[in-house]
Amino acid sequence: MSQMLLETDQVLGLKGQSSALDWSERVSKGLPTESLEAICRALSPEDGSLIYRIVPRSTLIRRRRQAKLHPEESEVVQRLAEIWALAVNIFGDEDKARRFLKRAHPLLRGALPLDLVIANSQGAKAVEGILGRLKYGSAA
Repeated sequence: MSQMLLETDQVLGLKGQSSALDWSERVSKGLPTESLEAICRALSPEDGSLIYRIVPRSTLIRRRRQAKLHPEESEVVQRLAEIWALAVNIFGDEDKARRFLKRAHPLLRGALPLDLVIANSQGAKAVEGILGRLKYGSAA
């Protein structure tokens, strides 16, 4: 029996699978604010404040009226969704994926993976590298 893989599009509540070029266009145009809400619910259902680490409260009010995020915010949301989908697929369990993302990791100099993914693409690459090692059985 094969396990269905979680895809970034699914995480964000978007239709269909997307290529890198499709993602580039989506992010440039601005993802829907619902995508931000979806990834925050997935990552931290018990913590309503995560959303404000990505988009400040006053800005989020404006974004909700516009129904879309700015490209920079969209890029963070897409990074989070990609790492979330990868972690869930590797661990096979959302709770385990959340624990990994919210615990300090020695290979990240004690930083929380979630914080690094939010911070920038290089942080996301570092987290992705650890997840890749876990996937293929290397020390992580």
